[in-house]
Amino acid sequence: MAQNAVGPGDVGTAGAAATFSRTLGGAVGVAAFGAVLSARMRSGTPPGQEARDLLGTPESVAALPAHLAESVRASYTDGPSSVFLLTVPLAAAALVAVLLVRETPLEGRD
Repeated sequence: MAQNAVGPGDVGTAGAAATFSRTLGGAVGVAAFGAVLSARMRSGTPPGQEARDLLGTPESVAALPAHLAESVRASYTDGPSSVFLLTVPLAAAALVAVLLVRETPLEGRD
């Protein structure tokens, strides 16, 4: 799409800019949603406990006392659901933005 909107001399630049924007957006998105996931999982751990000491394999979580194990399980389920709930409005906004993009037809060779 970006390459259709520019002249023949700028096709490479337009393609590179589109690719760079996609890559940068993906990196920022992963970092932002990773931070939300991490904070959400950390907030679910009991006071006085370090998240890194509680999180691990399913076997290590099962070996924890019942109240700690339940807290860790809740953190594992609340974290991803928070990220999912944040992505839904962003995906809807992206869909609206895509629908509003003006179509630029390909220029044919005569």
